[in-house]
Amino acid sequence: MLFNYPAFLWALTFLAVPVIIHLFNFRRFKKVMFTNVRFLKEITEETTSRSKLRHWLVLLCRLLAVSALVFAFAQPYIPVKNQVTVSGDQIISVYIDNSFSMEANGKKGALSDEAKNAAKEIVNAFKPSDRFQILTNDFEARHQRLVNREEALSQVDEIKTSASVRTLSEVVKRQGQAASGNAVYVNSYLISDMQKWQSDISQMNPDSNFHIFLIPLDAESSSNLYIDTCKLSSPYLLARKPVELTAVIRNFSDEPVEQLSIKLTINGIQKAVTNINLDAQAAAETQLSFTSSESGILKGEISIADYPVTFDDKWYFTIKMTDHISVLSLTGKGSNRYIRSVFDADPLFSLNVQSASQADYGSFSQFQTIVVSDLTELTTGLSNELEKYINAGGTLILFPDTTINSESYNYFFGKVTADLFDQPVEGEFQADRINYESDVMNGIFDLKQHQDKNIDFPAVRKYFRQTTHSRSSKEPIISLQNGNSFLSKYKYGKGQIYIFSQAAALAAGNLVNHALFAPVMYRMTMSSAVTNPVQYVIGHESGYVFKSPEQAGDLVCTLSNDELGVEVIPPVKVIAGIAELNLTGIIHADGIYTLKNGDKLMDALAFNYDRRESELSYLGKDGLNSEILKSGLRNISIIPSTPAGYTRSVILQNHGIALWKWFLITALIFLAAEILLLRFFK
Repeated sequence: MLFNYPAFLWALTFLAVPVIIHLFNFRRFKKVMFTNVRFLKEITEETTSRSKLRHWLVLLCRLLAVSALVFAFAQPYIPVKNQVTVSGDQIISVYIDNSFSMEANGKKGALSDEAKNAAKEIVNAFKPSDRFQILTNDFEARHQRLVNREEALSQVDEIKTSASVRTLSEVVKRQGQAASGNAVYVNSYLISDMQKWQSDISQMNPDSNFHIFLIPLDAESSSNLYIDTCKLSSPYLLARKPVELTAVIRNFSDEPVEQLSIKLTINGIQKAVTNINLDAQAAAETQLSFTSSESGILKGEISIADYPVTFDDKWYFTIKMTDHISVLSLTGKGSNRYIRSVFDADPLFSLNVQSASQADYGSFSQFQTIVVSDLTELTTGLSNELEKYINAGGTLILFPDTTINSESYNYFFGKVTADLFDQPVEGEFQADRINYESDVMNGIFDLKQHQDKNIDFPAVRKYFRQTTHSRSSKEPIISLQNGNSFLSKYKYGKGQIYIFSQAAALAAGNLVNHALFAPVMYRMTMSSAVTNPVQYVIGHESGYVFKSPEQAGDLVCTLSNDELGVEVIPPVKVIAGIAELNLTGIIHADGIYTLKNGDKLMDALAFNYDRRESELSYLGKDGLNSEILKSGLRNISIIPSTPAGYTRSVILQNHGIALWKWFLITALIFLAAEILLLRFFK
């Protein structure tokens, strides 16, 4: 047995009061005249004995009554398992999971309503003088402020479902920030359905003044059908050409699904529909295709029908259809006929040829790809302009000349953190290693043909060996037999660089006449077509980049969705004519949003909900206990759901089994016994 207020036990010294009263309560005797004193001694002895017994019983009742009262005021309790004794005021932080998965039904209705009721019961289980924090997945600034009990209950009522998702370790870290600077004990209550991806208990690192209580809510069903993702068959799409989409549908249930209907809508018009069968706990890909007769921005939506979890039944995307890809060829010896023949053969590409010595640097931003070839030297001015172009999101394809000023090339490579050119190597070499996982090479060769090693690789007569740059982001695409690089990709800023180690000339090898040359050039050029995602995931947004002659203070962009009645102004920064919009945390509902600069339509951006919530896989009480044991953390407990609610469980966890009522009743019993003794024991 322990005490909440052990200092009050000093009041036991008051037990001396009834003892003193008993010792010094001298009685006065009255004389009684007897005619016969024969029985006087016997009567006196009998009366004295009964009087002493009554006095000792009364004294005992008084002592026990005072002791019981003192114990009652000291508030004794029997501690329960994992209880931490805390005296004084506390901080109570209650996290309510308000993600979409909490819309599932539980035993008492929607889990979201059950979570709010549990939060209210927890708040009401503490003293009004304690301080409270109410936290949700939104991590709102106002929830960082500690409030009183009435304000906490009001904040619970205001909680709404949100697209934001958080892991439990993120929540505990946020609670720690709110409690920082307060040298008091913190009770952390986490109310959630405890999905497996979310319950990263091993990642928690609570302070010693933290005790975490997990409150798992049980959903009646864990079945869900959802659209996992959607991808385009090509990074660049041409008007009046078929467009193929691949959608991944997942069946997170123990029952197979037959003839699930999947619809494709473009600009509000249904373009395709297909039906698929899904096995239990399986995923399937389905292809949807359409043809657009016009170029421009297309707003797409793929949808299915599922209940009761519906937030993941739609997937939004946008496509930019165009008539051509603009390519600039910078040469030092007139037009390179091999490069010209590649791009002139396909109407998708619009080729512009400029001499490097007379290049219009101001026009670089108009081209999606720049091909540099046949340059003996890269001048400082050209290197600086190419660096700006790549940093802003452009794609550069570079062929060295057969004879180069390696110092000038390495100056440029140093700026863009690419590997440096060493001395030229001459001889007979063969390219034989291909990175089939790269975007450039994926799909060019049949996998079976690759396994059989029946590929005719380019022959090389002269190439430049490369030395590794300390900050290089090299991705090998094609390598030579001796392991040296033949074609590599580097990322820099928002753009990318493809560097060949040999010239685009027959004197350096047969690459320009090889069957591999045209498809590789196409793939590298087409990879420059999409600089911004066709879809964003809410909570994982990246920036949106575009060229702008205006400064950040003069550039005002808006994102709006008329159906939702939403219009926001994203933060923007402009560096060297390139504007980047920060999309993080400004969109909270899925859909397609129109991007405008003033009244000018710039683009349409698609936002989708995070699919981590779609897999309704829960840990449950047993799973949580297992994770707690693995983590080795001792300040984590589980409060299971009970028919009587959570109030009693919270009180037991924080105050143990309270005994003060029983001691108060005991004190009253002994006081009543004293009264009865004084009244009837004569």
